[in-house]
Amino acid sequence: MAKNSKLMVSILREILPKKLTKSDQRRLAILNAAIETYASLDSKYISYEDIGREAKTSSALIQHYFPDKRELFLTAAKVIRAQLQEMHVTAISKAQNPLEMMEAYVRSAFRWMEQYPNQMKAWLFFLYLCGNDSKLREVHSELTQMGQERIAEMLNMGVAAQVFHIKLPPLVLAKHIQKVISGAALEIHSEGGLKTLKRIENETWDLCAKLLI
Repeated sequence: MAKNSKLMVSILREILPKKLTKSDQRRLAILNAAIETYASLDSKYISYEDIGREAKTSSALIQHYFPDKRELFLTAAKVIRAQLQEMHVTAISKAQNPLEMMEAYVRSAFRWMEQYPNQMKAWLFFLYLCGNDSKLREVHSELTQMGQERIAEMLNMGVAAQVFHIKLPPLVLAKHIQKVISGAALEIHSEGGLKTLKRIENETWDLCAKLLI
């Protein structure tokens, strides 16, 4: 996992305490192993044994920290989303104007896919399972809302500066931009892997830019 920024630390504190004990460190290791396992399997029937093999620990120990396998899955999804948001915030902080901020936001999603390909695969797996699980869909909505609000804020800044000329309400357009990025991740995963990333990244930003100007 990347070095923790203030945002990453804040989100992880919802899952783990500020000062990590050996027990907390084991929990975090299990979460990371779960992400790797979710990324490598095709079925939702993932066992504690599967995760234990990746974490190099016993299934009994994993069950001790996460007795509810579904909760383990949901917590791992939150860790993934925290990493993605961390990369967005870091990229945006270096931008000088609303257009640069939007481009940085979009392109930082691709840096996440490039640096954490298994997190991307695990997130796509999570989205797949959302199709048949209303609780997962609820959690997904909660996790994506932060990104939608951040995009909408940048859109409002661009409109106020007369840089963006958008036809949709900012929050609606923000959701569309998120969907475009998610679609790009699916295309990269299903069509050519990371070798297609740069082409799809440029195509995605070109499309988003046309929605803004």
